This record gives sequence, C-alpha cells and structure tokens, in this order.
Amino acid sequence: MAWMERKTTVYKLSDLPFDTQGKLTLIAPHLVRVYIPGYKFPMDVGSWCYSVRRRKSGDNTREESVINLVDTDSYRTGRKTFITNYLDYLSQHIRLGKSPASLKTSVGQFQRFVNWCDDSYVQGLDSQQHYIDAVGEFTEYLIDLVRKSQMNINTAATLQLVLFTAGRNIYSDRYGDLFRGVRKISRSFRAVNITETPEQEQARSALKFYTSLFHQLCDFVIDFERFPKRLDFEHGYYWFFPTQMPFAGPSNIEKKTQNGKNYKAYDYINGTIFGAEEIAQKMTQHRSQAQNAKVARNRALTRIDQANNDKYSIHRMRAASMAFQAFMMLFSSSTGMSLGQFASLEWSDDYQVGIDRQGFRSIKYRAGGRPVEFYIEARFLNLFRKALRLRDHLIKGTGRESFNYLFFSFNGKDIYPLSMNLSTDFHRRLEICFDFKTKITTRMWRAHKSNWLLEKSDLNTTATLLQNTPETVIKHYSEGSDDQASKELTNFFTKFKSDIIISNEKPTNSIATGQCVELHSPTPSSSSHIQPDCKTPEGCLFCKNFRVHADTMDYRKILSLKYILEQSKHLAFNGHHFEEVVQPAVDAINSIASQIEASGKLSEVDAKKIQSSIKDEELLSKYWAKKLQLMDDLELI
Repeated sequence: MAWMERKTTVYKLSDLPFDTQGKLTLIAPHLVRVYIPGYKFPMDVGSWCYSVRRRKSGDNTREESVINLVDTDSYRTGRKTFITNYLDYLSQHIRLGKSPASLKTSVGQFQRFVNWCDDSYVQGLDSQQHYIDAVGEFTEYLIDLVRKSQMNINTAATLQLVLFTAGRNIYSDRYGDLFRGVRKISRSFRAVNITETPEQEQARSALKFYTSLFHQLCDFVIDFERFPKRLDFEHGYYWFFPTQMPFAGPSNIEKKTQNGKNYKAYDYINGTIFGAEEIAQKMTQHRSQAQNAKVARNRALTRIDQANNDKYSIHRMRAASMAFQAFMMLFSSSTGMSLGQFASLEWSDDYQVGIDRQGFRSIKYRAGGRPVEFYIEARFLNLFRKALRLRDHLIKGTGRESFNYLFFSFNGKDIYPLSMNLSTDFHRRLEICFDFKTKITTRMWRAHKSNWLLEKSDLNTTATLLQNTPETVIKHYSEGSDDQASKELTNFFTKFKSDIIISNEKPTNSIATGQCVELHSPTPSSSSHIQPDCKTPEGCLFCKNFRVHADTMDYRKILSLKYILEQSKHLAFNGHHFEEVVQPAVDAINSIASQIEASGKLSEVDAKKIQSSIKDEELLSKYWAKKLQLMDDLELI
C-alpha cells in the first residue's frame, strides 16, 4: 500500500468557483478542502475520492489531523462528480440562510455514511443508482443496529433523513421518488432521550465553581494582575504559573509531577520559585546539578517576569479563554439556551437592555441586518457585562477588531466559531487543572432551567424563555431530577402517615381496598402525579378520600391487592408501564401496611398470620379472591 500526501486547495463554501450559469466548476475535486462552519480546520472532502485513507496526524490541535493520506490504488473516478455535487448542495444550504450548526452536524453524519461505503459498498458514491442502493443497504444496517439496541431509532431516522435530503438535492429529485424502494425509518416519541436533570447539590457546586473561576481569572486578566496567582475554591487552592502546567495545588501536584515533568523550579504549594539548593535536590542528574539548578531558577524567574510585562501573553490569553468558557456555562444555566442556539448568536456591541418579564432582562440588538433578542436573569446582567469586557480582551489579543458571534473558541493563536464539544473540553480542563470532577452539560443545564421555570411560571412562559415550543419542553426537558422525585415520593408517603389511618367509629364506606370517606368524588393527592380513579380499586390509593382501619379486615384487603398486582406483573404493557403505574401502587400498599403495623392496633402475630395465609394459601379478601379466580379461569396467571 502506497500512502500519498496530496497538495490540496482550500476554499470557503462562499468562495467556491461557479460559472455564469451557476454551475460549480472544480477542476480537481479530489484535491479540495473546504471550511465548514463550526469546524476548526478545513475538511478534506476531496479525499473521499479514495476509499482507503487515514489521518496524517492524531493530534486534534493541529491542522494535520484533518488532512488525509490516501492509497493511490483506491482512487475512484466516479466519486469526483459526487463530491462536486455534494459541495454544490452545501453551498446552497448556506445561501438559503440555513443554520451553520445544522450544516456542521449533517456533514458529520454524512461522513459516517461515506466511511460505511468504503467498508461495505465501495461503489456507493459512483452513480445515482449506486447511491440509491447504498442508502438502501445502509438503512438495513441501521435497522439491524436498532434491533440489537446498539443505536437509538431516532438517531437512525436522522441519519437516513440526512442521506435522503442530500440525495434528493444532488440528483434533482423534485417529487421524492428517488427512495421509494427504501424502507423509511420513522422517529419514535417513546425513544426520545429525556435529558437528565442535575441534582440540586450538584448544580449548586458547579455554579459556585464556575462563578469563582470566572471572577478570579477575569480579574487577573482584565486588571493585569501579576504571576503567580493563587485561585481559591471550596475544595482547595491552586497556584497559577506561566508554564505548560499552569495550575496545580496540594490536591494534584504529586500526580502531575510523578512522571518526572520538568517543573522543579516552581513551588505550587506556596506560590514561589524554589531556591537553587532546593531545585538541585529535586534533580536526578549527577553532573553539574548546582549549575543546572541555577539555570532552571533563572529561567523560571525570567518567564514570570516576561508574562508580568505582557498584557497578551499566551498564558494570560489561555486564562481568559478558560474564564470565558466558565461564563458560557453560567450563560447556559441562566438562559437555558441549547449549545447550538447560543453558539449561533451573532453579536453587535450596540445592544440595549429591556425589561419585558419580571426577573428577566432582554438583550436586544441588530446583527447581520436582523434583530436579535434573548433573555437573561436580571441578577445575571452585571456578570454579562463583565464577560463582554473579557470578550473584548480576547479579540484584541488575537489581533482582530471584532468577531461576528457572541461566543467563540480560542486555540492559542486565533478565535473561531464555537464547537459543539464545549462541555466535554471545558470539564476535562477543570478535572486536569483543578481536580474538579462534576460535569453538567449544556443540555443538562437546559433541563435544570426548564424545571425551575416550570415550577415558577407556566408552560408558555417557559417555552418562550427557552426559545422552544411547549411540546419540545415537555418532551425533552420536563423529567425532573431523582432528588426532586424522591422528595415528592417522601411527601406522598408522609401524607399517608398523617391521614391514612382512621378510627373504626368514624363514618366511612367500605371498599375493596379499605375505606372511602366520600364515594365517587376522586380528588388527586397533591403530592402524587397519579390520578385517582373510582372505577379501579388501585386508583383509590392515590385519592385524598382514601382511608384504612388498623384492623385485620383492611390489612388483608390491601395485602390481597398487592398479591394480585405481583401475580399480574407480566400483564403490564412493558417495563415502562409497570414502573409508572403498577410499582407506585405496590409502594403505596407497602407504606399503608407499615403504618397499620406501626399503629399498635394490630398485633404482630395477627399481621404475620395474615401475610402467611395470603402468600402460602391464597386466602385473599372476598373481592380479591373472586378476581384471582377469574384470572385463573382466563388462564392469565
């Protein structure tokens, strides 16, 4: 196999060469690399002409990581036309004003199909019919992954839609006939991944850390404070030196230096430079240790002095970048915007602050010739203004006059559109630098904000502030946290303790599960999401009017119901139905039974006797005995 490095030509999508008829003209499509909005480096689309290729470098911080070496023997002439047409399709995407973020996502998904073709259907990009056949086989491959639970069906549906959309555009399929013979993968509402909501303590810890990190690094950069800088957090302190290991403290210095890294001159415990003798003791060389120690000490002092005299030193710029990332996470938690939404916010420094909703401020401006508006919490406004000063510092430090987007990424030399792996990159930096392991993604902050808004306001207000539809809020961001659910369940069972058991002398109506104080008037318990239902005995368990007597009769009734529920577990529609409907009833029965047992009105001997007679002899209460017989006759158990 002969690996070849090609001499490529780089274009922007907006600068691709078109003739007077609007037709894309590329002389050598196999040598083309294109800047895709959202990507740090130009994408090597031309290498798709070769079915065997590999990255030139594995270092994602370098441009070589997106340049492919190719096997000259794997060149396929038919793919040249496809690449030209695909680039034409992408340029139309931009000209039509579609979201750059959605374009970035679809290109990444399409490349997955290209890689599959290389391995499983190499002629898939050679012609229209081959493309149709490849999409058909790829669809079956996706369906097989879904059946094996190796892929979510909605992910498969999205991948297929990307291929359909690109193919219909490339091959001018106006009427949607191209893929009529391909099985369509339909999205499933049940398969929607509901975003996990962070627990309150987890959210509090993260917000406090983000805020502290932002203020300390922002002040250090803007106020031109001097190195070394001490940063203080709840879990410990860290010193900031102008080195390739900028942050370290008592919690992680041993781990960071255990592989013999050359930071022997820096005292990350006391925030000073070690003396020459101390440095010499740390050195393992036998020759000229004293001289080398002096050189290391002088080099460290010189490095600090240079950084303290350079407002835009690389170490200050990286600190500014980290502080700006911390603000972006705070912005996500405050606004509830998705990463895609705030990554695509164009910006103009000529903005106005409005008061349209209580507790919130609207930020209004014009960018790209169109009005832009988003909401932040009122208390967040001063933080926002401070972050804008930090943003200006980053832009000036890279030699730019301005940048089109409010948020961006920084690679040490330049700024570029925000990538979609913000949370992953930022939290990895936090763990390495500060031993901070809590990770909350922007989607999780969006869910957290949604729950907070739903508690404080109505659904429509929540949807407006999140810039979403009410349906989307309910579908993706209204699950609630485990901690919240636990509190609701605790409140529900606490109500049982205070109200559920009543005296036999009080007037009630005997029912299959116990007693009812007001027949045919189902009233939901405020602490339960399950609706009461007089038509089903188990529905009574979640009604404010439900009561029990602490006697053998009602104790047998509820344990009989529990026995029926457990015997009919396999009749639930699915595991989700059991967890949502049947299990809460069993939990409620267990709580009621424990309250009867704890009341002191039912002896322990009687309680165990009833339990044994139900479990071993199926001596249920009269109503549930008939139900059990019916289920047996129908061969349901």
